[in-house]
Amino acid sequence: MLADVQRRHGPASLPKLCNWMVELIGPAIDQFRSRPHREKLHVEAEKVSREGNLSALLKLVDDPAAIRTDEMGFARAKRDYLTAAREVDRLQREIADRTQIAETSGRQAVAIVSSVCATIALVGIVLYAMMHR
Repeated sequence: MLADVQRRHGPASLPKLCNWMVELIGPAIDQFRSRPHREKLHVEAEKVSREGNLSALLKLVDDPAAIRTDEMGFARAKRDYLTAAREVDRLQREIADRTQIAETSGRQAVAIVSSVCATIALVGIVLYAMMHR
């Protein structure tokens, strides 16, 4: 309302009133979930308060595009967090089942060693047979 009065009737600059309004709109700025955006808004609010333009101050907190972007960013962050949490849970379940991992790895190692030994034995038998002919 004060921004509209200033726009219609002046004066063009009200820095002290704007400075007071910055304190009042602090909770509105803090409603944004994006920390970098909140910090940017606090800096811009201080800058605008020095200029004394209430309409510009109002636009900082009443910007539908910024609000929508913040909501979409928060929704994306929640999705990313849930995806990461599910992956952590999956990995923890896999790690918790160390016995199965050890058995599977052991079986694979034994199979490889047995195959190598069998191949060496077969080559040895074939060479022995060829030499004693």
